[in-house]
Amino acid sequence: MTMPDPGGALTISIHRSTAAVRIASTRPLGATRVFIGKPVAEVAARLPLLYSICATAQATACVRASEQLLGLTPAPAVSVRRRLLLLAETAKEHLWRLLLDWPRALTPVTGGPAVDEAALATALRAYLTLRRAMTDADSLQPGARALTAFPSSAQAPLETLLGVARQRVFGEPPGEWLRLAASIGGLARWAQKGKTGPASLVYIISRSNLADLGRNPVPAFDLRPDDGVLDEIRDALAAANADAFVGRPSIGGRAHETTPLAREVSRQGLVAELVARHGNGLLPRLGALLMELARTLAVLETALDARTSNDFQAAWDTATTSPLVSGSASAAVAFADAARGLLVHRLEGEDDRVRGYRILAPTEWNFHPDGVVVQGLAAIARDLPSSADEASLRDRAVLYVTAVDPCVPYRLVIDSRG
Repeated sequence: MTMPDPGGALTISIHRSTAAVRIASTRPLGATRVFIGKPVAEVAARLPLLYSICATAQATACVRASEQLLGLTPAPAVSVRRRLLLLAETAKEHLWRLLLDWPRALTPVTGGPAVDEAALATALRAYLTLRRAMTDADSLQPGARALTAFPSSAQAPLETLLGVARQRVFGEPPGEWLRLAASIGGLARWAQKGKTGPASLVYIISRSNLADLGRNPVPAFDLRPDDGVLDEIRDALAAANADAFVGRPSIGGRAHETTPLAREVSRQGLVAELVARHGNGLLPRLGALLMELARTLAVLETALDARTSNDFQAAWDTATTSPLVSGSASAAVAFADAARGLLVHRLEGEDDRVRGYRILAPTEWNFHPDGVVVQGLAAIARDLPSSADEASLRDRAVLYVTAVDPCVPYRLVIDSRG
């Protein structure tokens, strides 16, 4: 029997006349306290039952922290398998956004491509089969050993997942798309051909004055091993007021975002070019989603080609930006690039038992009271002509929230009183 998902929900309120935006959250940020006193080795098995959203990312961060505390090192093949699982989950989540959520949200605003439920269903079935194949020997448990990096039973579902992306998102192999769409001009030429629904998304957003939608000054951060941000987050999670930091995380006292856009903009190329022109508006977010999906699939294709582990490691290094783990034998901070942004786990132990556990999820960064969603929606409300009806504001707000992508349900409330 699975435990209830502690994700909670958000209520997003927009006051039409003042453009004030408020977010109320019912997310129980202390849900991991149920693990205090439990054996560290037991937590990695139980935590995925508690968190169903991005369960692989949650399990990955948890097992990394657990191994740090217990002094365990997984077999090299296990590390590769975990990374493949995390990339496959990201691909699945991005396909969901591109084939279903974005078309559904864009249609009321300006018309959009049809949702592609059949292709998405195929991708979801393939992902679930792939996940079963890749976790058949407790690969997400601390100190897992003696596994092949890529079991033969994973080949067919991975080929299916890649096939959906090639045919229904890019219209060509992801590696070829990365080459063709490496600039704004290349992206525009691909979109104009309109071979796929996501190509039409780019074309419509570019031609409908929506590219800058939600543009605001909230900065993004990209966590790297030599970045001072790492130390700031680690110290904040260990401080006496850590619960307050988890509820309203900040860097240098300022709200930041962590999203695919945050990860991709530092790579230069297409997304940096889009940000230079449109800030952190709608089109750069869509471009980042496409770029990260293509990059992720390119790494998965490397695994499918059964090349050497060194080839896979090099491909992985081009697809990920975050460190894996930091800490000591008494407290470990582990990271995972979840589909919606950076996921951080801090696990504190004593005598191989949990003494403290905190999780900092992307939602708390992106839906911060002063964060990118609040400021983006405020910009939308300010920029909308006074003659526009409430439905116009609601439709644009839903489109923008979809672009930033909460990992929990939300309710949107429009207050049109003067």
